[in-house]
Amino acid sequence: MAALPDRRRVRSLGLVSHGLPPGGTGHQIILEELLEGVPFDEIILVGIGGGRWGKRARLPLPIPRLPGKPWESTAAALALAASRALAAPFLPQVRRVLVTLDPTIGVASRWARASGAELWVYAIDLHCSQFWGAGARFRPLLERWRSEAFGQASRGFALSHRMAAWMRTHGFRAPVELLPPLTDVGEAAPLPGGAPSLLYCGWVYRANARPLKWIERAVVEDHPGTSLRLLTHCSVSELVALGLDTTRWSIASVAPNEVRAEVMKCAWGIVALDPEFAPRDHLQVAWPTKLRDYLAIGRPVICVAAQDYAVAEIAAGSRWALLAHDEASTRTAVSSAIAEAREAMAERSAAAHAFAREALDNGTLGRRWRAEVLAP
Repeated sequence: MAALPDRRRVRSLGLVSHGLPPGGTGHQIILEELLEGVPFDEIILVGIGGGRWGKRARLPLPIPRLPGKPWESTAAALALAASRALAAPFLPQVRRVLVTLDPTIGVASRWARASGAELWVYAIDLHCSQFWGAGARFRPLLERWRSEAFGQASRGFALSHRMAAWMRTHGFRAPVELLPPLTDVGEAAPLPGGAPSLLYCGWVYRANARPLKWIERAVVEDHPGTSLRLLTHCSVSELVALGLDTTRWSIASVAPNEVRAEVMKCAWGIVALDPEFAPRDHLQVAWPTKLRDYLAIGRPVICVAAQDYAVAEIAAGSRWALLAHDEASTRTAVSSAIAEAREAMAERSAAAHAFAREALDNGTLGRRWRAEVLAP
């Protein structure tokens, strides 16, 4: 491990995670937005991944990268077990340890106990026992670490009510508070003029390719004058392999700070999670980070997801979304979006922006959370 900071200095927060910020994954983006306002000298990062992030102290666990092969998974599990036993008691003193729900949870719980710190668990994804291809040999170990942390934690945070229910079902004892992905919410952007345009922003993979194909077919067959835009880092060959007709999409890849400018050009955002994807437990609790950008600037959303997915439950109680759960209802939602009068779209836009102000604003919710982190 890297040289330890001065252990005599008690800092406010230690973050332990398999995907340390900054970075390009949804996991890292969520953490970066939430913790960017924590002063450099009040936080220590312990875990895997990420790049330099200002002057924040970074102590990498002895795992060079996320494992991709069975033997790498075995080595990573052994390295985590060694870190838990040998390194955690000697990590610097902190008042609170924040851990995401992944295999590093065992290191975090041991560090918190050795440091006399509170343990806070932030459930961003179900990465604990289902990570790194942990088979029958290592899954019981990871589940034991999770159970230990769930019993030890004094506070829990979840992206949605669905995630919070999952935590309680799996033995989390402390209160669980909602903490969805936060973002800086400014003013709403006017809806664009001209023909309607639909935008999907984010990676395309097996869990969302099929509903995106449904949207593609609905547009091509019923509304050929509608623009389909795809903002992604996927290559054309990857998109073709997943079944998309790349001649039907306007495809671009931009830097993170350019995303909202691209979103402003479109009338509707798209969220797509395959309703029949298996295994489905990850998609049930998922909160797609791209949704923040749509809502923060006031864009209504076409949401394709199973009715028991968290994102569908969030959208179902809103005025800003059109919901679909299969190909037929996706076709109906696309037609409704394209045919909607501008006055109705403006109402949806205002509802989207109001939701972002209330539920996602880093300037209010994040500031309050960080004040609690920094409290003596």
